[in-house]
Order: sequence, then structure tokens, then C-alpha cells
Amino acid sequence: MGEGTVIDYRIRLRGWPMHWRSRICGWNPPQEFSDEQLRGPYGSWLHRHIFEEVEGGTLARDHVQYTMPFAPLGNLVHPLVRAELRNIFRFRQTAMARIFPAK
Repeated sequence: MGEGTVIDYRIRLRGWPMHWRSRICGWNPPQEFSDEQLRGPYGSWLHRHIFEEVEGGTLARDHVQYTMPFAPLGNLVHPLVRAELRNIFRFRQTAMARIFPAK
């Protein structure tokens, strides 16, 4: 993986299958990398993955900037989308803690 890598994947959003295509638009290992949506459920999506060395391991942080599609109608469901994103990142945090337990 590196800058310019294009990743195609299928996701289910509330049971609806969709295609998502993203491109690695920033690459600075081991500190961070960023991906942007080329095609997917959002009007726009930029996701920065940040890794920080801390005592006993690595802290992984995310910074996501996105817009809703079909504005202004898409903005009506934004509270539901925001809650869904919180759940997704909470799930990932739990999964990473299980895979990479603190020492």
C-alpha cells in the first residue's frame, strides 16, 4: 500500500449493499496515512489514520471529514449517520484492543 493505491470494497450500510472506492492520498509511515472516497455513500470523505508511539504501545487515532450526499435532503439523516459512524469506530476500537492487547 502507498500513495495512489486504489481500494475497492463492498460494504453494507443498514443492510443495503454498496460499492466503495477509495484512494490513498497521503502516505507517511509509520506516523499516518489518509484515504479519500472516490465513490461511495458520502458526498465526500477524507479519513486520516494517525499512529502515535506511547508508553507500552501505539495509539491509533482517526480524523474523518465528510459531507452528506444529496444536500440538503441528506442532511436530514445526518444524526443517524453520525451515530452509525460512532458505532463503527467503537467496534473497530474494541476489535483492535482484542487483537493488540495492552502490555
